[in-house]
Amino acid sequence: MQKPRAIHGEYAQIFVKQDYHVVFTHDWFNRSTGNYGCAYLVRFEEPREVKGSFWDFLHNRSYKARVWTSSLHVFYDAKKERVVLVDPIVSGSQKSEGLADHDGAPIDLYGKEHFLLGEFWLAGLGGKLRIYEAWEGKRATIVGYLGSRIEPRFSGKAFNASVFNLRSLWAEYYFSRLVHPLSGLAEVSIDSSITYNYDFQSEDVSAKNIDWPVSLIFKGFRTIGEVKNYFFGETPFGNEMKMLVKTSASWTGDRGTKGLIYLPLINGYLYGHMRLYRIGEDLVAGTSHLDQFPVESWSGYSLLARKIFVEIASSRGLNVKERFSYLYNREGPIFEDNHPRLHSGYVSLIRKHS
Repeated sequence: MQKPRAIHGEYAQIFVKQDYHVVFTHDWFNRSTGNYGCAYLVRFEEPREVKGSFWDFLHNRSYKARVWTSSLHVFYDAKKERVVLVDPIVSGSQKSEGLADHDGAPIDLYGKEHFLLGEFWLAGLGGKLRIYEAWEGKRATIVGYLGSRIEPRFSGKAFNASVFNLRSLWAEYYFSRLVHPLSGLAEVSIDSSITYNYDFQSEDVSAKNIDWPVSLIFKGFRTIGEVKNYFFGETPFGNEMKMLVKTSASWTGDRGTKGLIYLPLINGYLYGHMRLYRIGEDLVAGTSHLDQFPVESWSGYSLLARKIFVEIASSRGLNVKERFSYLYNREGPIFEDNHPRLHSGYVSLIRKHS
């Protein structure tokens, strides 16, 4: 793949001085401005410090940050013929630093080894947010400090997923690229239940109103809460999306289950987010995606998210069939505004052992 280049401008030194390779590349376009180009997800050979002004896509605002990172989202603008944006992904650092609040008083982490991952200045936070990675044995915990208090929205336990095989990942979707990601909306039948292969932003069945493709099916669980407890529990931080169950002609909504994960593919941290909808007596449909951490400037990569949730389910004793059915909702690779869309069209089946 062609590597991004930034010979001139504020981001030039990142690419000139640091060895890196491209993990993914995909087209992007912005409907409001008419700009278009190519987006790259790149990984450095070693973590490094990156500081500057970056962009929060979801909230359409800039933020300043100093972070240790091994991965970046890089946006090349075809009209301007240069890199216009670099968006860092928080990763583990080699820098140890004593925890202290803004008055200099030490913060007690009970002797845990800890690393500073980054500092962020975000509108509305009311202060400087510092993200730390704290280790106890082989378990890592992410702790966000705002002043002298823990900020729960930016804290959580890191899940150590295995390294994905890039060759098989490319093979799943590369030859099924869509001209436009919204062309796959369809009714589907799953175990005699009829629903849609996407969830929606509101109670309106329209290709312009879709959120994420259905990528997981859960069978044999008494409640949606039981499913969520195998993952991250109920989240208060997700927007509620909707699913129409055609069989019962009823809408259902969910915020989802959401938690912090570590992704070796990029040597960085992201949120894994899955929304769940009851579509039959013992049948639950799930959509999944990844969110940028900690500022959530983009959301997407459903294929990666599905694999992560499948791996978590398998590690917790659930029965998994990874490619259970094809639901005609394959996507990408394309970066549609703030959504990198990437999905193979296959749904995974997850059941409790009988």
